[in-house]
Amino acid sequence: QFSKIVIFTDKDVFNQCLMRRIKDGQELILIDEGVGLYKRDALKHYLLKIIYPYASMILFGFRYSYVNQLGVSRRIDRILARLPELIEGSVRQASIEKFPPTYDRMKYDDDGQKIMILTSPFVEDYGISKTGYLRSFGRLYCFLASLGFDIHIKPHPREEQSYEVYGHVMDRSLAIEEVDLRGFRYIINFYSSSVIDLLARGYPAEKILTVNLLGATGMDKIFSGTQLYESIEQFVDSFRIS
Repeated sequence: QFSKIVIFTDKDVFNQCLMRRIKDGQELILIDEGVGLYKRDALKHYLLKIIYPYASMILFGFRYSYVNQLGVSRRIDRILARLPELIEGSVRQASIEKFPPTYDRMKYDDDGQKIMILTSPFVEDYGISKTGYLRSFGRLYCFLASLGFDIHIKPHPREEQSYEVYGHVMDRSLAIEEVDLRGFRYIINFYSSSVIDLLARGYPAEKILTVNLLGATGMDKIFSGTQLYESIEQFVDSFRIS
């Protein structure tokens, strides 16, 4: 019998089955991984929370709970989060602790021309047209190159797309936690969960450029402190080097 059980999500069926079998005296701990803890429930999510348990019982004989924002289950005893101050909603019924408690926070005061682009698996995970994605990405890249930036591309580990034609490509197998951020004047993302790690490590929010590429969506609370651009067009028209 385990005294502590650690999970990374209370959304999938297996974990929900596991949570129903936890006995008194066993502590259930949820660890922050991705953006799930930082989401916000809208009206449609509350409606789905009502519908799912009944529908799943009728269809599958199992009561499955709909989960949008992670960490809302009353069975969770503790939550370890990188940015607990940004968690809202029903999650606060559990004990939230900062994890890890300290980061080796560095100074990122570089004014050079080095810039990083964090890509996302739009084609693999969201079924976006590869041609459409590369067209938008290419336009962004060409604009940055015209400003004289030394562009470093960090592909997402799940991506199959090759970026070698654009120049410097970083090791896709590396997690963002393993990347040395020093020397990068800006970091561009497309509503990536990696922004959580960037902020937790002390990288300046105003140097994080969040671009809404191909209609991607994100959690406002996480990205609100970064420079937000609702489209490639807006970025090209309004971005100014600071």
